[in-house]
Amino acid sequence: AISALPNSTGGQLAYDLRFNATALPTMSRPYDRFPNGLSMKYYKYFSTGFLSLQTALNQQVLGDYVSGTPPLAAPIPFPVAAYSHNLFFNFAGNLIGLVVVFSFLVPISTMLRALVLEKESKLREQLLTMGATLTAYYGAVLTSYGASFFITALICAAVIGISCYSYSAGSVVVVLFLLFAMASLSFTLALSPFFTNARIAALAGPLIFFVTSQFYSVFLDGGELTEGMEGGKWAVSIFPTMAFYLGASLMSQYEGSQQGVGWNEAFDMGGFGVGQSMIMLIFDTIFWLAMWWYLDQVVPSEYGLQKPFYFLCTPSYWCGATGNAAEDGREMHEVADAPLAVEPLNIPVKTSGVAVRGLAKTWGRRVAVHPLDMEMAPGQVTGLLG
Repeated sequence: AISALPNSTGGQLAYDLRFNATALPTMSRPYDRFPNGLSMKYYKYFSTGFLSLQTALNQQVLGDYVSGTPPLAAPIPFPVAAYSHNLFFNFAGNLIGLVVVFSFLVPISTMLRALVLEKESKLREQLLTMGATLTAYYGAVLTSYGASFFITALICAAVIGISCYSYSAGSVVVVLFLLFAMASLSFTLALSPFFTNARIAALAGPLIFFVTSQFYSVFLDGGELTEGMEGGKWAVSIFPTMAFYLGASLMSQYEGSQQGVGWNEAFDMGGFGVGQSMIMLIFDTIFWLAMWWYLDQVVPSEYGLQKPFYFLCTPSYWCGATGNAAEDGREMHEVADAPLAVEPLNIPVKTSGVAVRGLAKTWGRRVAVHPLDMEMAPGQVTGLLG
């Protein structure tokens, strides 16, 4: 679109070339954070015909409105600041995050298989029957499997930090990897309630974990991590793989220009940086742990007793059950005008250890129990046979 043309006495030439925004490099930042020569993303100006069209318009307008012989000009490259660049990161910088993701696939598969196998063999229900609490069970899971994830993260941080991130602060590298381990553990735990077969869980869990990292390709521009798209980066960072992948790739770009990342640079990159990646990993850890706890309570399963999806909105969850179970049971018997199904207690009971109401069981067409009401006093041993 031409907005201004020169006349016979002079003037200015002004025009706009309108191309598809995705066909040209993004101009969200006025300078290159990683000075390493002419980036390949600027090659799009040539490959899309932008430069050809610009040159043709200039020559046409100059030929019509400018007379005389143009001065002899020799093209020279545009000056760039001095820089030092490691070519290794041109080819492998985007793969470092992927390598770390692969290193966690085996621990994820092992943990999912063990957790689902516990459900299949009803080991968890046996522990709860013997008096273990859900809090103790959750704590044991986090402690035992968290150790393996932490060891994996420390090994990756040591190997990759020494070989690839030599210019960055070692503490930044270690913290980034440990936060990724915590977030990955939480995400994997949130997947476990959806599986009832240990073999399927061991195969599908790592696959889901890997697939979530493939959103990274959306943010590539000419093989490099694009600038801008901050909202999209924050959104996909709900997955631990993406939060870590983006942070590790940014660190690789700083390493490629031999600048490195310290704590000051991590939170002062402008836009989504390594520091923001760490913040999202902390958020992911809390969010997916909460999702694990909730889904473990409500996802339908043939093992254990699940709660309705709205149980957090019920007064009984926050205030506890109201009333006296023993009195409720006696009132029920009086209304039914039926004899007691079990021997009456000889001692006054304010609370019942276990209260059974309307228990029924049918084997084929034969009714074994219907209905059975009984109370078991706390502190006493009671056995129900059959």
